[in-house]
Amino acid sequence: MPTIKEVNSLANGPRYLEIARKFEAKRALLEQPLKLPSEQRMAMEYRIARDTLRRALVLLESRGAVTRRRGRGTFLRPLQAQPKSARGSSIGFIPPWWATSVNTWYTATVFDGISSWADRHDCRLSVMHVDRYDNDEHKLLEKISTRDLTGLLWVHPVPEQKSLLTAVGRHVPCVVVGREYEDANVHAVLPDYRQAMALMDEHLMASGHSIYSIIGRGTSDPYGASWLAAARDAHARRGSYFDDHDYYVNITPFDREKLVELLMDFHLPTHPKSRALVLTSSSYLIHLLARERFRQAMGGEISVVAFDYGEQAMESYWPGRTITHVKCNWDEIGRKAIEVLFSLIERNDAPRTIHEPVALVKGSTVARFPT
Repeated sequence: MPTIKEVNSLANGPRYLEIARKFEAKRALLEQPLKLPSEQRMAMEYRIARDTLRRALVLLESRGAVTRRRGRGTFLRPLQAQPKSARGSSIGFIPPWWATSVNTWYTATVFDGISSWADRHDCRLSVMHVDRYDNDEHKLLEKISTRDLTGLLWVHPVPEQKSLLTAVGRHVPCVVVGREYEDANVHAVLPDYRQAMALMDEHLMASGHSIYSIIGRGTSDPYGASWLAAARDAHARRGSYFDDHDYYVNITPFDREKLVELLMDFHLPTHPKSRALVLTSSSYLIHLLARERFRQAMGGEISVVAFDYGEQAMESYWPGRTITHVKCNWDEIGRKAIEVLFSLIERNDAPRTIHEPVALVKGSTVARFPT
């Protein structure tokens, strides 16, 4: 966000920059958002063409100085004084849209890492739930202002929330956990998906599974795109090519209750070279292991490796059996995320993206496949 001094330096430039400078000067006097008059009235007040005014407003909006809300108008936001130290500040925590509370395993584990770090640095956490299709920027900014939040930690925002994430990121520092939106101008801390895929690929190859199927979200989602890129990279290292058309199964459009039929009656019979499944979310196990048919095939007829991102801890899916999986240190990822946010609040440099290492846990669900 530019300072008034920085905007003043543009005063001798085009007329719309001068108008932007005047609005920035007004911001320093505001304590709460100011609803601006109509474009026609402001153009008359400043004696400029409406096109010139619009250029100034677009510039201010890109810098987070102005917000627009359909049906309510355009608002000029006050300058937010940046604390010299982030210690003692309030930070918003937005869990995944599907999390009913912060007590579910995945959310709780991330939250533990965040809260323990926050406690040591006298920070307060404020949990904020954002619906999957919520795009009301003004409402979220009002909530941020009311709670006096200096930054946001947003856990696994889905593509439907990206526009809201991008808009809010213009006003307060934001750090995303688990996904990476490179064009949203926010920082991210996430597992090293390339390392995860490399560990899975190496383990499956050692058991004769040079070909396997990856089960995940569509690649228009950064989460799915990360796994596809990782699979291509792992195959390239061994001089092969990952055929995503045949072996990447996008289950986004399908009913999870029918997941066993999708895989065992349709996908695997039409791709007989694939006898192993890589689950990019351990939550898929809820529906797979609910069926006796799949439980009997798992670890014998079908090999399975899972990634521990889901609603439950890995050991709870199949008590008494260890599912081969890649383990993430989610509490450490949470701790790193708030550490990055702390630096941003204090206007210090921080890495745009941090990839945390993962580890493979060998279980009894990968069977040797004769080649």
